[in-house]
Amino acid sequence: MQKVIAVITADDSNVEERRHTHGTVSKPLGRERLSAVELVQVIINLPKGDSELEMISSPENNILQFLLKMLPQYPWNNFLQLRVKDIFESLLKGTKLSKD
Repeated sequence: MQKVIAVITADDSNVEERRHTHGTVSKPLGRERLSAVELVQVIINLPKGDSELEMISSPENNILQFLLKMLPQYPWNNFLQLRVKDIFESLLKGTKLSKD
């Protein structure tokens, strides 16, 4: 689980913005990081009391806070936006996530 958290919170300052004919595109999120967010979504769907769920929601990891910070950094990444929305909806409602 620590590796998943490390992937999501990895420093991407060495990744350059991409330029093309329509302008500049911000740093890409990356498939690995998006897959880690999807894994967090699946873990939150596990039955309550699992240690992975406690690890995700613990204040020491700040993973939920980091997910919120990622939203304005990647405003056009609909996959990320939907995953983070589903994670927080599930946590607030206390219900299982929808199977998309």
